[in-house]
Amino acid sequence: MPSKAQVLNVLQRRYDYHSARSMLSEVAIANKLDEQKEYTGREVKKLAKGIAALGDRVSNVVDLLNELAKEPEAKAPAKEPEAKAVAKEPEAKAAKKAPEKTSAKAAAKKKAG
Repeated sequence: MPSKAQVLNVLQRRYDYHSARSMLSEVAIANKLDEQKEYTGREVKKLAKGIAALGDRVSNVVDLLNELAKEPEAKAPAKEPEAKAVAKEPEAKAAKKAPEKTSAKAAAKKKAG
């Protein structure tokens, strides 16, 4: 997901430091988006449309924002297999302990019988 810093870097190709932040804030409010640390591709596209509507000579910025929105979103490492492995460990330990208990009972029966 594109970060706020990436969006601001694109805006700073057209606007100065403070103006880029003002434009991001104004466009975010106009599109009912909260300013956040990361934006989805859909949100970046909304920002690009808003900038196109509000700004002058922004075609380069709009194109760059649309390219930024197309970047594949980094997938978080899959944590589920690790969680499943951890969950299976107690089951495996329980399975190992269960035969020991039955063998102890069987041994006790053999001694008694």
